[in-house]
Amino acid sequence: MKKAYDFLKDLGKGQTAEAWFLEMFGRFLIRTDGKREDFIVRADGERLELKSEFYVTASPGGRAMEFRTALSIPNPPDGWPRSPYLAVERFSSVRARTPGGPWQAESRGAKYYAHFYVGDGRVFVYRTDGMLGFLRASLKENPRRYKTFRCENTGYVTAGYLVPRAEVGHLEIGLLPAWEARTPR
Repeated sequence: MKKAYDFLKDLGKGQTAEAWFLEMFGRFLIRTDGKREDFIVRADGERLELKSEFYVTASPGGRAMEFRTALSIPNPPDGWPRSPYLAVERFSSVRARTPGGPWQAESRGAKYYAHFYVGDGRVFVYRTDGMLGFLRASLKENPRRYKTFRCENTGYVTAGYLVPRAEVGHLEIGLLPAWEARTPR
């Protein structure tokens, strides 16, 4: 029997990740209520949609690591499960066909789409239009190009694609300063 994810528990984890993200980059961002976007970028006033990944970066696998512990370890020890993928949500709810990931960012008018790897504090930021243009072209060329995932939540199912970060590395933008191994103040 598959475990259904608890929305309120996962929402709490996401909100905690957003708070940690703000600790790291607060001088560059303004936190919002999350209904239209997650943050406003101070430099240009544009919206940023954040997706939190509860993994560390690198090889396949994936296991959450406590954020503050990870921040005190510049390079997580070998053998810790890591993920080379962005878990790019296509639908927040498959049945309702509500957009997820960069499609949600587009629907909210967010210029920027970011993935925050809570496990090691790494952040990857993309222009929403660039990421969507790439994904749409890739999926049109080969609809089975990426592994898919489904997340059984209580009352709804989320689905999306596991996109290798290496494939979208050329789309990354330097919106936020590179993460430095330090404990947020």
